[in-house]
Amino acid sequence: MKNHYIPQLIINRFSTALNVFNLDTAEIREKRPSNKIFFTKDIYTDEVENSLNVHLERPFSSLLKRKLLSDGEIEITRTDLMLIKKYMFIASVRCQDLEHFCSLLCSLEHNADLFIKTVDLEGFKRKQLKHSKEMLETMSKYDFFNQQMLALTEFDYKNALTPYELFNDERLSIEMAVWACSFYFSYVAFWDASDDGEFVLSDAGIVSEYEGFHLITGGLDISKTSYLLYQMENDKKNGSAYIRPLQTCSIMYENYDLFNISSNRCIVAINPFFRLYDSKSRNGHFEKDGSFVESILKQPEIWPAIIQNKDLFETPLTKYIVHDFYLPEDLFVYKPKKLNTKEMIYVNSLLINESKYWIGFNEPCKVFSSFEYCLEHESQYQSVTSAKQPLENIITNYANNLMNSKFTAIIKWCLDNGCKTEKNVLVLFQELTDDIFRDFNSNIYIYNYYLKHYDEAYNLTQLDFLGGGDKQKKMEYLVAGYNRLLAERGGKI
Repeated sequence: MKNHYIPQLIINRFSTALNVFNLDTAEIREKRPSNKIFFTKDIYTDEVENSLNVHLERPFSSLLKRKLLSDGEIEITRTDLMLIKKYMFIASVRCQDLEHFCSLLCSLEHNADLFIKTVDLEGFKRKQLKHSKEMLETMSKYDFFNQQMLALTEFDYKNALTPYELFNDERLSIEMAVWACSFYFSYVAFWDASDDGEFVLSDAGIVSEYEGFHLITGGLDISKTSYLLYQMENDKKNGSAYIRPLQTCSIMYENYDLFNISSNRCIVAINPFFRLYDSKSRNGHFEKDGSFVESILKQPEIWPAIIQNKDLFETPLTKYIVHDFYLPEDLFVYKPKKLNTKEMIYVNSLLINESKYWIGFNEPCKVFSSFEYCLEHESQYQSVTSAKQPLENIITNYANNLMNSKFTAIIKWCLDNGCKTEKNVLVLFQELTDDIFRDFNSNIYIYNYYLKHYDEAYNLTQLDFLGGGDKQKKMEYLVAGYNRLLAERGGKI
């Protein structure tokens, strides 16, 4: 059976015939119909394929046509919002290959257990779910994947008071239920393409932006967490209000997840941490009966996102049917945010660089600068292999990377199709690199966390670059950074 891991209802919102580029082979296929791209045979069982169609794609397609692509404000109910989140989460799951999917869930065991310990799930009639590792001892990876998919697609979001009700389905593993819960706690925004750009279509389903510190260290996510831990321990009045975003950050490391719904609009699932920046957002937690307990929290002085435009992270206007209760009929009003040219190229670079094999696009000249930036990004970062590398060697590697990159094929194709170089990607690369390092250079909570956990930091090899490989110099760097930031803050955190 031909299974589309990117649904045709999304592909057709880009074009009736889409251009596609293969990142592995540099092959370019022009004007391909939707039924010929973004599919693999026999991913799902017949039962899962039917469930995806009935419980997910049909209702989401209807919502997409009725509300999500409209001009002006977008008004949806809480039930609509739960459908959107369900669709986005399953999009992130359905594109996983079996090996990666199973290893990913097994790797989340420790964090999932921590998540559960901080939540009173007994009130939600939680059943004794099994860990992924335990379930894989009695079933194949294929059957395990399809069982998780079936449970997720059949989740009754319309009648679920909270996402914790996922723990009532014994088909789900503990890690899958926790992962889904953390995603459901995110909030949604709508971002539109710049006037001179379009979104590319990734085969990854959902694409994420991680903290700058994650990119610098090769996978450490501590910026948001270090801030939340500090506030939870030191804010005597509202410390407990930081538990919910801390829970989510234990599984949802990313700042936000991008999901294309057309060449000009994407839905963004934003980490709940960013609610703290919005004065109109109601921070707190809800009880088992759906009632909401509100806390007034200060706005963080750090900014862990690489995109610097805080307006893009605005929370929606919420109209509650009954004050302090979450009901299906509650309304959410969104104002889609238009990206500027720099943001457009950056977002497309995420979509391109996190794709596995195929990238789709409509108008070549509206995505050309994004491919040019990806070539520059790849060539610069892969030109340096060690801290003591001679400059002439770096320059030689950079030149070779420019000539031999897979992106040279698509750039040549775009030029042959009338595209012209209009953006200075060298300047853009430097600006975005500065944005990546900005939070690490200014976030005192990162330094405070690692100095408080001195032994952990000393032995953490991902941080050794701070001392050029010398662990003692690494710790001296952290101490100096902490003292510098403390002085800038007048001696107070």
